Amino acid sequence: MNGDNPLMYSQFCYYIQKDEEKRRATMYIPRKSGEQIEVDWSGDSAHLIDPDTGESTDVWFL
Repeated sequence: MNGDNPLMYSQFCYYIQKDEEKRRATMYIPRKSGEQIEVDWSGDSAHLIDPDTGESTDVWFL
């Protein structure tokens, strides 16, 4: 050992939790409901085909 006193389990969990908080990839953005919207696009659009006309329309899923 390196001479440090061993930690109790609760202390170990506390320090692990604090270390994990540093690595979280989250960010709190304070704002009112409905004030802004954020959209993530994923890949190419899908196609919706009108069965009556055969017309193809690009659509995106949010």
